[in-house]
Amino acid sequence: MEDSITQKTNTITEGDTKLLVPKGSMTDEVPPRNVAFYNPKAKNNRDISIAAYLAFLENFEGPKTMLDVFSGIGARGLRVANEADTLVSHVYVNDINPNAIEIAKKASVMNGLRSVSFTNNEACRFLSNHTARGTRGAIIDIDPFGSPAPYFDCAIRATMHGGLLSCTATDLQVLNGLFDDACQNIYGGTPIRSITYANEVAIRLVLGCLRSVAARLGTSIHPVLVTTEMHYYRIYSHIRVKHTKNTSEEIGYVIHCEKCGSRALTRYKYTKCNDCDDKSHTKIAGPLWTGSLFDESFVKDTNRHLLLKNTINHSMIKYMDKVVKESQVNTGLYYTVDEMASRTKTSPPRLSHVIEQMQKNGFKASPTSLSHTGFRTDAPLNIIKDVFG
Repeated sequence: MEDSITQKTNTITEGDTKLLVPKGSMTDEVPPRNVAFYNPKAKNNRDISIAAYLAFLENFEGPKTMLDVFSGIGARGLRVANEADTLVSHVYVNDINPNAIEIAKKASVMNGLRSVSFTNNEACRFLSNHTARGTRGAIIDIDPFGSPAPYFDCAIRATMHGGLLSCTATDLQVLNGLFDDACQNIYGGTPIRSITYANEVAIRLVLGCLRSVAARLGTSIHPVLVTTEMHYYRIYSHIRVKHTKNTSEEIGYVIHCEKCGSRALTRYKYTKCNDCDDKSHTKIAGPLWTGSLFDESFVKDTNRHLLLKNTINHSMIKYMDKVVKESQVNTGLYYTVDEMASRTKTSPPRLSHVIEQMQKNGFKASPTSLSHTGFRTDAPLNIIKDVFG
């Protein structure tokens, strides 16, 4: 006879791993949270996570362990244990919901997994048990409801030197400028509301907060990949112990001119637009991360592992192709075709045409994974407008 947990779940396969998911999760418009939470729409995000973890593990020297902090039914942790079984040495699956852990345990048995441990703990209490030397994780995965910021301190302490910390932020209203005071309190910086590249500013605010906490703990961050989809942003960053003073702070501000569309990442605040000299339409976001968002080598390795999966859909292949191209430019803040066409009062050209013209003029240019019509370039604003003009 089936037990009560099994009666409330269905078996699905995600990637190469069998999962037990609460009934209604695959059919209801909003996945139910009773029993345990599972979001099927986040499969693409999890596919990228697994590929990123494979890319990381194959090059990491040290104990190859993973801490899945907010595991839910264990979708990420169990997939790593199963699909990276030749690389990962142990996966620690944790969730505060005891039902979720019971479901994860049963799915672990279904997949024949051995190197997996399960705990039913509050996130920081779980992480605090992995702060001593020899107990830290090579991979820390934080996927909470809302902001990841409250967990940065304990997560960094539980990350090995050179380890990979990944986290999700779903408090988009705060990060996109609806509640400036809340954003300042949570992330230590403020966004700019109603700009076309608000998601990049949001991601940089999350990274700026992470960098601030890391610096206080004598460590540094090195972002290698960021993704955005639906209602969340996700970042992947190496955490390393500082051995020397970091003279390149990579923390500063976004200066945005509403009049001409100019935007810049800068270490210092200024109120006069460098492109049109206007002083009355300048807006400032930050403090936030001003450094790179991608590591080209890591992105290419992640894409290679993603392409090896038979369950990846065509949209994800196109998405990661954008990420690979973007990692080769990896500079400045992105623009969108519609925005620049509106500013130059022209019809929007094809994105491929814009990129081609930038490259013909001797500048770097690529599509951006953060917008369907966006492009990233090191060209100055007047060159960009010439291409549209």
